[in-house]
Amino acid sequence: MFTNLMTRKEPADMKLMLSVFYSTHLLEVFVTFACQALYAYTALIPVYMAGTKKFSGRLLINIVHHTLQSLLFFFTVVCIVWRDWNLIHAVSAFIEGLVLLMKMHSYIRTKLEIARRESKAPSPDIKDYTMYLLIPSLVYEPNFPRTTRIRWGYVAEKTFSVILGISTLYIVVTNHVMPRLEDSGTVNPVLSIVSLLLPFLGCYLLTWFIIFECICNGFAEVTYLADRDFYSDWWNSTTFDEFARKWNKPVHEFLLRHVYLETRDSYKISKFNATVFTFFMSAALHECVFILMFRAVKMYFFMLQMVQVVIIIYGRGLRGTRLGNLTFWCGMILGLPLQAVIYSREYHGGEPIFMVIMMPAMIFGFGGVLVASLLHISRLKKKSS
Repeated sequence: MFTNLMTRKEPADMKLMLSVFYSTHLLEVFVTFACQALYAYTALIPVYMAGTKKFSGRLLINIVHHTLQSLLFFFTVVCIVWRDWNLIHAVSAFIEGLVLLMKMHSYIRTKLEIARRESKAPSPDIKDYTMYLLIPSLVYEPNFPRTTRIRWGYVAEKTFSVILGISTLYIVVTNHVMPRLEDSGTVNPVLSIVSLLLPFLGCYLLTWFIIFECICNGFAEVTYLADRDFYSDWWNSTTFDEFARKWNKPVHEFLLRHVYLETRDSYKISKFNATVFTFFMSAALHECVFILMFRAVKMYFFMLQMVQVVIIIYGRGLRGTRLGNLTFWCGMILGLPLQAVIYSREYHGGEPIFMVIMMPAMIFGFGGVLVASLLHISRLKKKSS
């Protein structure tokens, strides 16, 4: 890979950069970002309503709350589809909308819960809410742990790391990912997947580093946020539920508090059903990203993530083992390019390969995990007896 980059006259294809920064839709995207951010302040409305006598009914507040969130979601999707934005613009706007939607939900629910617990009317605070929107956290707290000063040298370090990381990511994507995906409609799918194993792993690691190590820590520093628990040692994961908890802690904390626990509290359902519903919500939103990227409903990623529920339940025998960590990394290295080729191949006019490649890979991979887990559990039982 690096030899190829050094021998090329141009280190990167500029078409992708031109499509992002010299697109006629760029101004529309920035205007949409601004509209999304301003609209997020409507989260103050349900909190204000709860402090009045006339509009403090729980049903009315819930209707207003969910209507406001739904409008933000549909506004974002309509802008993307109606204006036919390119992949980067579409994904950026959709993720921005989801982040603000989660922040709105957490702020409203937490404020109302505190008011109910303390038996007093909630008071919306624009300054406090604005700071919460800037803080890299999806779960609202009335009192975040704070630092006393901004270390500008640290901010400069993270800024430089973002620039270097994005530049490296751009080179890898334009030289080793995009050409393979564009040819995936005609090239043997196995060859496409193999050629993308290392590039996709590199892209994943770079993206994770840019977002969670650089951007989140940089924003935490300039907003005086002392809590920097954005991730833990996900690379040592031995099960997929452990990975889900560790690699993206802001989203995990939101799903835990506002999907899993809220579902159990509101509908009095079992832990298993709440877990399935949480995975369902996560899988559905991830699939929405693929739908907006490829402008088609395929549901491949959704099915793959829902199958993981079974793997998580019956694959816990590998927890804490080297085999579990090896299995996790095999899934990471193979799974990313496999999903990309499946979607991209159909997008570029190739024959569907879900039943030919994806289904056998799922049966072999997930089946192997289940068998290994059950064998390991039986071995431990024999030793203990």
